[in-house]
Amino acid sequence: MSSTFSWLLGIGRSPSTSNLSNTTSQTPLNQSIVTNSSQIPPSSSTPTTTNLSLHRNLNQLVDEGQRSSLKTKRELISNLDQLNTLAFLNTSTGINIQRIQDQFEQIDKTLQTTAATTTVTKSRDDTIEQQLDGKLTNNLNDYLKHEREKTLLSMLRMIEDKTYDEITRHSNYVLDNNWQKQRQLILSTVSKHDQSYLDEANAMQIKRFETPRSLSRGLSNVEAAYAKVIALYNVGKIARQNLIDEFTNVVESSNQPQAAIDLWNVVNYMSQLPSDYLTNRISLPSQQAIVLSARSYLEYSFRVQLSKLFINLVSDDDLHKPGSIYKLIIRYIRQKHPNIVHIIDDDGNTDDLPIWSIIFYCLRAGDLQSALNAAKRCHLTSAVEWLTNYIKNNNQSIDPTIRLKIQDVYDREHLTNPFKSIVLSVLSAYDVNNMHELIINSIDDLLWLRLSQIVFPNQDLMTLNKLQKLVYNEGSGNRSLFNEKPVQFAMCLLLTGQFETAIDLLNQIEQFHCHAVHIGIHLHESRLLSTASKSDSPMLTTTLTAEDPLKSLNYQRLLTTYTEKCRYDTELWQIINYFYLLKQIKQKDGENCFIESLAILLIKLNDNDTDNLLERLFGVNRQGVLTEARILDHLDIDTNVVTANVGLYLEKHGHLELAAVLYDRAKKSRQACSIYNRLLSEAIHTLITSNTPGSSNVLSSARSFASRLSSTQNEFDRTTNTLYTLLDIYVYIEFFKSQQFERAYEIIQKLSLLPFAHTQIDQCLESINYYSSEILDCYSDIILITLTLMAILASVEYKSSTNISNQHLLLASTSSLDQRTSNILSTNKQGLLDELKRQADVLFRFIGLLPMKLHNHVHVQLMECFSRIKNAC
Repeated sequence: MSSTFSWLLGIGRSPSTSNLSNTTSQTPLNQSIVTNSSQIPPSSSTPTTTNLSLHRNLNQLVDEGQRSSLKTKRELISNLDQLNTLAFLNTSTGINIQRIQDQFEQIDKTLQTTAATTTVTKSRDDTIEQQLDGKLTNNLNDYLKHEREKTLLSMLRMIEDKTYDEITRHSNYVLDNNWQKQRQLILSTVSKHDQSYLDEANAMQIKRFETPRSLSRGLSNVEAAYAKVIALYNVGKIARQNLIDEFTNVVESSNQPQAAIDLWNVVNYMSQLPSDYLTNRISLPSQQAIVLSARSYLEYSFRVQLSKLFINLVSDDDLHKPGSIYKLIIRYIRQKHPNIVHIIDDDGNTDDLPIWSIIFYCLRAGDLQSALNAAKRCHLTSAVEWLTNYIKNNNQSIDPTIRLKIQDVYDREHLTNPFKSIVLSVLSAYDVNNMHELIINSIDDLLWLRLSQIVFPNQDLMTLNKLQKLVYNEGSGNRSLFNEKPVQFAMCLLLTGQFETAIDLLNQIEQFHCHAVHIGIHLHESRLLSTASKSDSPMLTTTLTAEDPLKSLNYQRLLTTYTEKCRYDTELWQIINYFYLLKQIKQKDGENCFIESLAILLIKLNDNDTDNLLERLFGVNRQGVLTEARILDHLDIDTNVVTANVGLYLEKHGHLELAAVLYDRAKKSRQACSIYNRLLSEAIHTLITSNTPGSSNVLSSARSFASRLSSTQNEFDRTTNTLYTLLDIYVYIEFFKSQQFERAYEIIQKLSLLPFAHTQIDQCLESINYYSSEILDCYSDIILITLTLMAILASVEYKSSTNISNQHLLLASTSSLDQRTSNILSTNKQGLLDELKRQADVLFRFIGLLPMKLHNHVHVQLMECFSRIKNAC
């Protein structure tokens, strides 16, 4: 049995599916088809040509050429209103026929005079020579006439070519002129409106573009047609039970190879499985359904093959009726096995054919009634009994007692009659290792034979599990053979219920990649496809069970890999529709595959594409400005919930900036504010340690968010106050790092973070208990920076270069602090030193009362700054 399918691949598929693979070997049945078609006499048609008569005068030739050219030119210039009559047809500026005629006549007279003079000079009176001279003169006249006509036709063709060029130039000129007019009209229309009109027009263009389309730049025609079906299915315009019909219509109307159509026919038959197949696919009912569905398809394809082979012998409506294809069977046997015609069989003949050959091919076509009628006509009592019992058991098995009788007959007679041998082997499910090479010569035939030999629940004979392993192992062990016929191998996998393996194989074939994806979509929507529980798992995984290893397909990777060919600028709608098919799938860790796919799509794009995707998909930019068009609004989902879940996924995986924007869009202000606090804390730490400013996108987004938050809320909680405080701290440190010390000093004076008077110490100590971790993480740095700033201002070398009272304080616009101008730096130098020393004493006392522990190196730096301030003079 191990070499069954190795031998099988060398003989190809049955004629009905002979075009399935890229390189398919010719079967005997195919040879019969070719022979039969070659016997039909080819229809030959002798093309008729009209020769231009040379017995016309010059005027007639010119008139004929003018009429022919005029007819052609009128058709060419019918749509060009500004083109006048062709130049060469105009008698005033066209061909001067009279002049050409005079020249030709002058040539004729000259030649005739020359010929007559030559004849008189030689003075030859012989009759034969005169006759020769006459013939020469006549031949010369004919030659000249032919040359005249040829020259005239050449002139006409030359003028015709020039006219074509003129028409082309004029046509291009007209088209360019029309485009310039339309361009000027568009520009004049746009110039009459303001920028809001342009924004509205752009939004309308986006909405129009996001609707399902039949053509796309990144997808082929068949892929775009598939995508349109998916879009209609997602919005409920196509029912689940009609999805396969729509997919089949796409393939049939897209000029796809016959192999693709056959694949969908196989999937259609194999979809007739129980609703609980996925949870009980190793149960007896599920395996019985697979075997019956596969046999039904193989018998159906054989009947279709017979109907195509013998056209009009049986109508399509009667093709699938019991007892209707007997004529086709007889004709087919005569053609395929001409050596058995008129041979007398011991068990009888019908229509000059052995009865067992008729019974076998009736079984092969699934027409049990015709097989039973043939056995009755030959009075085969045993065969009638067997077939009757076989029909009674719904074409699945025979009673055990009758099976044993058939096996005894098989053991005695299987070597004498090959047709009887294979019929007995099918009915009794016996001798499953026999290849029956004399009759079986295609993959379809052998696979049908093995499926017919599966008996339920007897596990001692051929089982579906054994057949699945046989097909799969032969494909893995003989990869070089199967590489020549991958589609045939995929069909064998589908017909044996190995859907996941078949899709994985087809997905590796470029020509059938899109078909594999949509076959997987249909099987998944029909609850027939086992999917992997992790998105990072291989495309095909194997789960070992007690009874049988089960395969699972990474359905999410199948779809996301397929959508990589789509263009993000033009086919985002198609991408989202494929991702939407994952909405019901959850991974082992609880992540929704639809949410994860959207988040990964945002992560892997560059900044420009991410900004575009945010606006088109979620309706927001990085600054939190909302836009009207959202692709997600077209789907039957809560857009805010999806946006918030995508933000949560991004937050878990460290993409805080995008998460904050999406939280803001989903109206989750508290979550967005918390993330902005973390981002600002990191930006402050980076600015302090490395003098590198934080991300401009983060700062602008945080400030925009804080501005909008202050305009919508009257009361601020702890998280919101932290956001405003961190924005002010960042501005303070930024001024300090840029050596704008007066501005920095003014900002820290207005903030309530540090006390600058003894009466403020208790208030600041109490406020520390309410500060968030983001503020406390940088609190010691703020103290050190402030004392360093005061030491610089107190130093003798420092001189104020600006009048701070006239400068504009660039605090965050949302700060809750008042904007009173400080007059501290406006005083004289001695007054400033006294004030700095007083404030330093307050800060030094405050540091001693802090409930937090400062690092030793911070204490050393603080003491150094305090000493510099005290020693300043």
